[in-house]
Amino acid sequence: MALRVLTSAAVDAAQLPWEVLAARLRMPEGWRSIPELVLRVDTRLQAALAMAERRTGRILVRREVVLVGEGDGTRSIALGVEPVNALIGVDVDLGGGFEELPGAALSDGSIELPASLFKGAGLRVTVEAGYGLWDAVPADLAEVVLLIAERGASGDTALDALIDESIAPFSQRRLGRLT
Repeated sequence: MALRVLTSAAVDAAQLPWEVLAARLRMPEGWRSIPELVLRVDTRLQAALAMAERRTGRILVRREVVLVGEGDGTRSIALGVEPVNALIGVDVDLGGGFEELPGAALSDGSIELPASLFKGAGLRVTVEAGYGLWDAVPADLAEVVLLIAERGASGDTALDALIDESIAPFSQRRLGRLT
């Protein structure tokens, strides 16, 4: 079982490539003084970032992320996102509300629990994840975010194919049977 993203801290707008996107959108000089245009650029960037992160299973800009899932009877549980830089906390719900679970540790894309959790036990893991500031995001992924923000949901199949091809090396591979 892999954990899934419940929430993530907001990405500070100052960390995003506003000027690059504004140039691609051919924004007029002084666009930052027009609230509607500022909102347009911010909304497009935030949405594009979220879409790229969902499609790849990677957190691009470093921030705090909360992951949730259920125990499956094992001690090792896949995190479901990359890259993870630090474990902030692990909480478990055995039926009476979440309580801190000490002794958990990060181990190669998963979390190692001090003891296995029975199936159905709620698990909440808080991590610091992401490549760093925008400049640390791999160039292919940064370009995908900008393409998505620039073109939006255009329905352009050639663009969709280009995006899929660009993110393929970064996408998580899931092996196993679907049931």
